[in-house]
Amino acid sequence: VLESYERAYSNMVRVQQLSELEEVIDYCTLPVGNPVAEGRRAIIRNMWTERIQGTKRNVEVWQALLAVRALVLPPTEDVETWLKFASLCRKSGRISQARSTLVKLLQYDPETSHENVRYHGPPQVMYAYLKYQWSLGEDLKRKEAFARLQTLAMELSSCPVIQSAASTSLTTATSTNVPLIARVYLKLGSWKRALPPGLDDESIPEIIAAYRNATQCATKWGKAWHSWALFNTAVMSHYTLRGLPSVAPQFVVHAVTGYFHSIACAAHAKGVDDSLQDILRLLTLWFNHGATEEVQIALQKGFAHVNINTWLVVLPQIIARIHSNNRAVRELIQSLLVRIGQSHPQALMYPLLVACKSISNLRRAAAQEVVDKVRQHSGTTRLK
Repeated sequence: VLESYERAYSNMVRVQQLSELEEVIDYCTLPVGNPVAEGRRAIIRNMWTERIQGTKRNVEVWQALLAVRALVLPPTEDVETWLKFASLCRKSGRISQARSTLVKLLQYDPETSHENVRYHGPPQVMYAYLKYQWSLGEDLKRKEAFARLQTLAMELSSCPVIQSAASTSLTTATSTNVPLIARVYLKLGSWKRALPPGLDDESIPEIIAAYRNATQCATKWGKAWHSWALFNTAVMSHYTLRGLPSVAPQFVVHAVTGYFHSIACAAHAKGVDDSLQDILRLLTLWFNHGATEEVQIALQKGFAHVNINTWLVVLPQIIARIHSNNRAVRELIQSLLVRIGQSHPQALMYPLLVACKSISNLRRAAAQEVVDKVRQHSGTTRLK
């Protein structure tokens, strides 16, 4: 108890290794071909998978536990766990260890193999190897990885059997089951944007297509919608700075739609606070571009799609624009505030009543209109 958490953790891992050694012996002694024994083996494997998910994301910890399990469970029979270990190594800067792990899973070395078999193997393992190759940072390696990722995307999209088989092994404890094809498309978009020349008239349609495919393949994946919305915002700014404001509005609509989907997914999965940045970006687009009819339609659809509780964290920002000079923006703000007031009058009334005392006639009138509508809905509430 007196030991610190960090100092005690390594000892607990060692104890866990001893415990799993007993399970390894149990695993080995079970008879082969017996249905009951096979069921017991499956229980042990599932227990090992769930247990390692709860450990610290540390290379030494995972390596110590996987070394024990590898005595009876080779990497090729526990691909998902070893792929996560390879990813952990790559993100921790242990590139050579990540490479050796992926080579074990592929059962050959792509760098020394013949051109015909260089990129042959399970799709999820190939995807992990291409991410390793990209992480090396060399321009030639990155271009090669991007080209191969394009090929992998075509293979997955043209063969649903491969796609479904690959996606079933990629379920994580923190997200829904995202198909591999969606991850591939999302990575294609981000890699294409990172490759030179960056944003130009040729690359923009290709990147947009990749992000759109990612959102279509995984409609409930917040990360894909977030990336889609951010990129459309960047493209809008790109054309605006180039003096082409007439091209920008279509990207505003896409960005607004993407932010709404991202906010809805984040609120459902983790809570509203994790999507605060997206909410603020959405408000910026709303207040700056909400006058156009296309954006108004997208906003109205989005407000119906997102839980009303989402807007409680940004009430001050919304009320600050209640007297917007643009009538369309002002009316939509008032409509949203009325909906909030019907569900959460206690959160809305004080800042609204403050706005009712504003020296600005437009602000005072707009706030009073919302108060009157909320009063009509809550007839028993006395507002002073």
